[in-house]
Amino acid sequence: AMQAADIFEMNIDIAMGGMDQRKAHMYMRSVGDKYKWPKATCIHTPIISNLKASGARMESFDHKMSKSDPSASILLHDTPKKIRKKIRSKAYLDPSDQNSPVYEILQHVILPEFGKITVTPKPEFGEPSTFHTVDDFRKAVMKGEVHPLDAKFAVADALNDGLVKLREYFEQHPERLDEVTKLTG
Repeated sequence: AMQAADIFEMNIDIAMGGMDQRKAHMYMRSVGDKYKWPKATCIHTPIISNLKASGARMESFDHKMSKSDPSASILLHDTPKKIRKKIRSKAYLDPSDQNSPVYEILQHVILPEFGKITVTPKPEFGEPSTFHTVDDFRKAVMKGEVHPLDAKFAVADALNDGLVKLREYFEQHPERLDEVTKLTG
């Protein structure tokens, strides 16, 4: 109810959130109908499992990536080194399991942004491989054609490539990052 009140109180035109916010947004819309108030357009994004999530795709939102567990989440202002370290050490990726937050990041972030991912192992371990679908990438990991660590590094590096402009902006305007941090806690 508080989320719905905030939307009305702040005169928000577009309410954006993960699928876990859909219930609150639909409640807000029903309240708007009841009182004939203008309703925000609601946009819902997929929820990506936190890096430690393992096994089947989460059934609830208990294992979502969240700033409340920063060691298991990718934060937009994390450094490239920190993102690589988090994915290397925390991200679940078992070659025998088709589910992984690594695949979710690839599906919902990297492929929509870049259309491909390139895995570049150390030269003594093979040549670079480029993938255009999550299924092909997953199969290569599951068959042992791509080492899980190389897969993790490829995802981390692609995420870092996608965050370059945001990172540059916050480096030029650190006060903006401070404002975001104050708002989000």
